Amino acid sequence: MKKPLALLPLAALALAACNPPSTPTADPLTLTFTGAGTVTNFAPAKDYSLTISGDTSKGIVGTLKADKAVSVSITADTAKTLKFFSSQAFYDDLKARNCDISKLQVVDVEYAYLSSLDFTTSNGTSSYLEMSTETPNADGTIATKRTTFYYAKGSGSIKGTASCPNSVASNYNMVLKPGWNEVSRTNIYNPTTKTSSAITFDTVSQKNSYSGQWRAFSRQ
Repeated sequence: MKKPLALLPLAALALAACNPPSTPTADPLTLTFTGAGTVTNFAPAKDYSLTISGDTSKGIVGTLKADKAVSVSITADTAKTLKFFSSQAFYDDLKARNCDISKLQVVDVEYAYLSSLDFTTSNGTSSYLEMSTETPNADGTIATKRTTFYYAKGSGSIKGTASCPNSVASNYNMVLKPGWNEVSRTNIYNPTTKTSSAITFDTVSQKNSYSGQWRAFSRQ
């Protein structure tokens, strides 16, 4: 027995409703990084322009406002012009410095990173901003957290522990994916003894935005 032709369009519509067209996913290598928040330990005398630390072109990528608000926008095209490093070169450098890397493993990937933004104060002081918080503990120590955004060309990782002469140990749990990756750097600092706990680097997520606290420091 033949199927009624009139029912075929309805069946096709029902099938389409169950399988809606998928939305194309944006290429993570093309995304713009955006930063926002408030500087917590500095009162700007006026608005200051921000540039990427280490970027010799000194292109303006954001503003530190007189009201302490921070606004940053860094395109993927700008990120691609920065100096790139590699996880393998990082490993080789530690080895050349006689660090203990017996418990460190890397999967090679090239990356640039955004850890701070430069500005010059109204009195000419060379300064920088970083995405960081400091939280006092009951025992007088300070829990510090610094956020860095890595722009990776592909997938790779730095995992394990490294210990260098005259330095605290560093623990790495960094898995980088193409595009922007949020990495936290945490440790406990003792201001009385001026010593630090081991430093831990963790990939928080593949993310291209930051909103939170910023801290300002002088380079002089």
